[in-house]
Amino acid sequence: MSGVNKTIDSEGITALRGIIGKRIESIDAYIVARDNVAWRAVRINCDGTALDIINELEHLPINDEGDTEEMSSLRVMSSETDVLAVDDVDTGASTCEIGTTVTGVTLVNGRVVTRDCGRVIADRAYTQAIAFGLSSGESLVLDKGAWFSEMIAIGMGDPEDLVYDDALDWEDDPEDPAVHFSWSRSLIRL
Repeated sequence: MSGVNKTIDSEGITALRGIIGKRIESIDAYIVARDNVAWRAVRINCDGTALDIINELEHLPINDEGDTEEMSSLRVMSSETDVLAVDDVDTGASTCEIGTTVTGVTLVNGRVVTRDCGRVIADRAYTQAIAFGLSSGESLVLDKGAWFSEMIAIGMGDPEDLVYDDALDWEDDPEDPAVHFSWSRSLIRL
């Protein structure tokens, strides 16, 4: 059985916990699609510290035979540079002023299990979105959307309305009725 855990790692969780109680001054992102969709990275600027949320494609195993599929994975890290830099972008980053305090952080994790004749052949866990609870009562939500894309949707509001995981639309293969997909979601409050 092929198992992959691409949820936010302990280093990322520590970094996210470190901004609870801090004021988000602004976010930086390379807006390349709609007004609220960033290419590959979003920087959260808080009280003299900054976090980068990165969405990158990786080749991940999908079975025990060594086959891989390109899937996006979210990572969180402390910013190491003064300027958010993203490959393949020739414009400057956009900055959006926020000016409110982080009251909590919630990870929205997804899991897709693939079964063949009832036997689990693949189990993929991943972080779909990060929701920053704000003192304004809203949430700042960073959502990766599609499993095959490096985009990050940025939204303000209720995470239930803003998070979209296209894995929930995976359908069983009618040409191979023995293969079934199941999907689940969990919320992890830090």
